[in-house]
Amino acid sequence: MTIVVSVIAFLLLVFLLHRWYVSIHDSFWEERRLAVDEAVARAQLVDVLGVESFNGESVWFVVYGVDAEGIGKYAWVSETETIVRPSSDGISKAEAESIVMQRNQTNVSIVRTTLAVWRQELCYEVYYKVHGSAGEISYYDYIAFEDGEWIETLRLNK
Repeated sequence: MTIVVSVIAFLLLVFLLHRWYVSIHDSFWEERRLAVDEAVARAQLVDVLGVESFNGESVWFVVYGVDAEGIGKYAWVSETETIVRPSSDGISKAEAESIVMQRNQTNVSIVRTTLAVWRQELCYEVYYKVHGSAGEISYYDYIAFEDGEWIETLRLNK
């Protein structure tokens, strides 16, 4: 009898923890779903290939997909606006990372690269770490989406 009660208590605990986790993230998933719906409508996407969130000066969801003609498009969606650009209008993620690597020319390891909006400019946010004699220092570089120009670098304290 003790084993049955223990198993039931354990399953109840797992269920409650799952419900708690879902309730915490519920608003995020709803905002994400609305952003995807907005991007599909505004960019006329027939297939959504990826969605990323960016939390900077405001919250943005960046949706990547293709339209009926097979043209790749990005849609930056916030609460107040939606910006749509063909992927061919800007540099690629690999190009943004290459720009960061060339700017540093040291022991750099890129942690994450995501499309973003920084200071009202469409860009890539490249989060990376530099390994040197002073230890490991983390940075965020903002690289313009359209032409790959450097916008700004933020250094995180140790």
